[in-house]
Amino acid sequence: MIRQIQANEYLKRVASMTEVEKLALAKRVGEWLETAPKLLQPCADAPLARMQSVMQVGGEWNDAEQEAFMEGVRLLTPFMAIADTWLPTMIYTKAARRCIFNMIEVLRGNVYKLRVVPQSVPDRVPSKKPALPIKPTTSTQPTDKPKKKVGRPRKMTKEEEEKALSPNPFAPNANKSANEATSSPIIPRPKHIDQYAYLLPERTQIRAAQYGPLMRELERARSNMKLLIDDPHAKPSERERWAKTAVKTDNQIAALRRELDAGWANLVDTGRVVVDDMGMAHIIDPETGLIADPKPVVTAPSDVAQEKPKEQPKPKEKPKPLTPEEKAKRISYLQKWLRDPRATATEDHKKQWEENAHELLHLGGTLSDAMVKTGEYYRANIPRQKK
Repeated sequence: MIRQIQANEYLKRVASMTEVEKLALAKRVGEWLETAPKLLQPCADAPLARMQSVMQVGGEWNDAEQEAFMEGVRLLTPFMAIADTWLPTMIYTKAARRCIFNMIEVLRGNVYKLRVVPQSVPDRVPSKKPALPIKPTTSTQPTDKPKKKVGRPRKMTKEEEEKALSPNPFAPNANKSANEATSSPIIPRPKHIDQYAYLLPERTQIRAAQYGPLMRELERARSNMKLLIDDPHAKPSERERWAKTAVKTDNQIAALRRELDAGWANLVDTGRVVVDDMGMAHIIDPETGLIADPKPVVTAPSDVAQEKPKEQPKPKEKPKPLTPEEKAKRISYLQKWLRDPRATATEDHKKQWEENAHELLHLGGTLSDAMVKTGEYYRANIPRQKK
């Protein structure tokens, strides 16, 4: 069963770990990456995983798949201040497919940073002088082999040695690359896109301005899809339309997030990025040490607002009259939609609720107490009903 992990299940933050604890975490993450992605990939490819959260679709997973996801969440907790893990609650509300892919990406991207050999552990290269004296021997064999055996550090026989020398899933030169990666300071990315988007290239800034509208469109598509799945009278074409909308929007959001991740990584690589107490990212001039943020080059929201009216100059066509059967199905659908309080109370959903309420009354239906209560939850204007 998928559940939200408790605070006592959180692992220690990476910044607070000792070198030995980092190696132990690296081994644990490596073992998870060897098995869990293969288990969770089919779950992510399921149609509903693109629209519904883990809490909604996870009940159909088997025990191994559920445990793999739960273990992945626990392994994300040490990186909460380093990467965008969506913890503590967002990972349970976003689409299951996006959560699985983000979990794998974060763990793969940060596991090598943990492969740092403790300072107390000597280098693995055999030393020229033996650590212990070699006893004389009467054998005629050359003494090169005993010197190599004696030159191996004795401290590596402890539990730390087993963790440090675990071969998978790391390459033989992983220690070197990890040491180089962790030598630079870790700059945590701000939580909100508008706290660092103005430092990114112009094209990325334009796309980043669409993040909010895309998320609202995805929420709307998921909400409608949930209602249609439960409605036995819903048309397959209507279900398919919202399913395609959700999949398309989800792919656009995923592509935008990858672009933002790459843009932030490039900024950090310059070594000139800092984050102030308010969570805002800034560029530092290396010569003066002062903030030298570039001016935003786009104001995408206003540009979009100016473009939209140009696309809608055509007058609306009058809808065809519904048959009695179609009218009954539409009333049933609207009644279920209007009394469903599960969607987020956004301005767009409030307007949609008001439109559907007027349509229901126009078709001859009535607003029940449950519908009125739901409308009040969304802070919508409840239309008057004829007595």
